[in-house]
Amino acid sequence: FSPDRRSIVFVRPGAGLWALDLASGASTMFSADAAASEPVWSPDGRHVLFVSSRDGDDDLWVIDVDPLTLVATAERAVLETSPADEQSPDWSPDGARIAFTQTMGATPRVAVLDVDAATILPAGAATGLPLPPGNSDAARPHFAPDGASVAYDSNRPEAYTPLDTMVRVDTSLQDVYVHRISDDLVRRVTADSDLTRAPATASAAW
Repeated sequence: FSPDRRSIVFVRPGAGLWALDLASGASTMFSADAAASEPVWSPDGRHVLFVSSRDGDDDLWVIDVDPLTLVATAERAVLETSPADEQSPDWSPDGARIAFTQTMGATPRVAVLDVDAATILPAGAATGLPLPPGNSDAARPHFAPDGASVAYDSNRPEAYTPLDTMVRVDTSLQDVYVHRISDDLVRRVTADSDLTRAPATASAAW
């Protein structure tokens, strides 16, 4: 949904990104990119962030949108030159940060990128949230409503989270973690017993 709840953005398979006006039923093409996926509207309704594999890797792109007319006015790469794959983007509530899954090799991690509010271009390098060494990963981030923390799923080892009081049974399972950005304080909020599949993927949303 757009922030004003008047329209939705969606992927039309093989035909790019489109917006649907819920009142009129009219649809408008935002991008002809047939490799587009995972569109997310910015909090101010003026941009749509999405993933595109048009150049081979999964990269973050952004479209500028007039929220009243639903006309797309510009399209550009956010992290086109990154050697990693970027997926599962999410906006911070103030639109100043983007969280996403960044995969280099076989191990995904959560990264946070400060962006210019007007251009949505990087205001610095993407910062990967710390993970312990070994076979651990993190993916599918979502900002908290206050923007101070990110929830994601991970199979990180029990020993890395001293705040945990639950005994980890199976590291092949994914649990939900909340990561406070200011001081990297991490807290696991689900137990292995909460998940019924193995291996499992736990996708968090506030």
